[in-house]
Amino acid sequence: PADTPKPVTPEEETVPEPPKEPELTPLEEADKKKAAGNGFFKKSDFEGAINCYLQAIELYPDENPVEKSHCYQNMAAAFEKLGKPEEVVKYCSKALDLNQKYIKAIQRRATAYEKLNKYEASIKDWTAVCLIEGPEKSMKSGYMATSDRVLKAYGDEKAKKLMAARVPRLPSHTVINSALDNIHMRDFHTTTKPETL
Repeated sequence: PADTPKPVTPEEETVPEPPKEPELTPLEEADKKKAAGNGFFKKSDFEGAINCYLQAIELYPDENPVEKSHCYQNMAAAFEKLGKPEEVVKYCSKALDLNQKYIKAIQRRATAYEKLNKYEASIKDWTAVCLIEGPEKSMKSGYMATSDRVLKAYGDEKAKKLMAARVPRLPSHTVINSALDNIHMRDFHTTTKPETL
């Protein structure tokens, strides 16, 4: 019969190709990696987050320093969750190299310095936060109170070191005589009774 269709051989069969996804720009690819890192962070997979942030940093063009600084700061946050304050300082510093007034990075680094007992560096960072944010916001946000707490810890540490290194010596004759005079006067006032009439 002439009406019967001719069978199609596999070579003749054409399968439509699936539509190709548009190629992403480096910026879009970097944003995608950063978003993936944020997803890992929310799931408490901090190692996965760090890897994604590193990839995003490599992909971000040099004309995007703020985005790179955000990735470095996010890495620092992940290292903070992992209990690695040295890494927190390292990656916050990298973030601040790219974005000097990045408050979140300065705060996180100040806290890490405090955990490392590097009080002087912590005080410098908290002071920078207070100066950038201004006195009113610093008071409301507790930055000044935190700075005072760190300053007290720094003072205590310095005092302990000074006292430990202090060479014991006798006080001067003036101090000794003054102390003895006070003791004699106190004894005199407590043992003598006023004469009665």
